[in-house]
Amino acid sequence: GLRHNKSLKSLELSFNGFGDGACQTLCEALDQNSSLQYLGLGFNGIMCPGALSLTRGLINSHSLQRLELSYNALGDTGTAQIAKALCYTRVLETLGLVSNG
Repeated sequence: GLRHNKSLKSLELSFNGFGDGACQTLCEALDQNSSLQYLGLGFNGIMCPGALSLTRGLINSHSLQRLELSYNALGDTGTAQIAKALCYTRVLETLGLVSNG
């Protein structure tokens, strides 16, 4: 799957409503993926636990340049977790966080 895929550059998963559990599974796969540059996760009901999973994925990613998280439910705590991860990410250039209150 995604874990060992070396050719997938863009993955759009917005509007799937998969929430925190699926987000954690996806982020575990991202830890070992070396090609994905864009990940769209808008409108998925991702909350603070999902944000924690995403921070691990962001820190370990060597290729992810754009992450779209708009219109989820990260809240202040989840958004702060993502912000902390930005200090450690090496390649992320664009982060979408519109309407995550």
